[in-house]
Amino acid sequence: MSRMFSRRSLMGVTVSSIIVALALPVVTSNAASTAAASTLCQKVSLGEVSSTLGVKATKVRPEFNGPVTVCWYKVGTNVDFAYVRSQTGVTVGAFNVNKAMAKTQGEKPVTDKHFAPYGAFSTTFGSATFGYTVAVTVLKKSTEIDVGAFKIKLTNVESLAKKVLPLF
Repeated sequence: MSRMFSRRSLMGVTVSSIIVALALPVVTSNAASTAAASTLCQKVSLGEVSSTLGVKATKVRPEFNGPVTVCWYKVGTNVDFAYVRSQTGVTVGAFNVNKAMAKTQGEKPVTDKHFAPYGAFSTTFGSATFGYTVAVTVLKKSTEIDVGAFKIKLTNVESLAKKVLPLF
């Protein structure tokens, strides 16, 4: 009987070790992603967003999910007024699918030549009743960068995107 208990205990320790070993890279990866999100959001400061978009951004909220980092900027009571998003590991094919999906969803994508030699497109989505969000999506090597803002002119959003682009 004690021998059976020992085998079960050993099996439990082995299974626990495997679970910890498998979970550890996820924890490490999340910590690295959090650091990357915080770093991006620090580099694209409240002052930079405020002066470029002509608003008063008061708070930035970093979010991450694997290869995706998003910095959400609060203006007034709108906590999602503006954003800077990056995603690593994006191919030209995936970028083109994203552009096609934007068209399917009524976001009216337009090729944006201001970012040559990189591929880029701008979108507008929303409604006349609630307002529009304007965004620019740029593919630089294998990183897709999106910059968008609510009720802001495309030229201002493009200016912010041009300031963000050298960070990648």
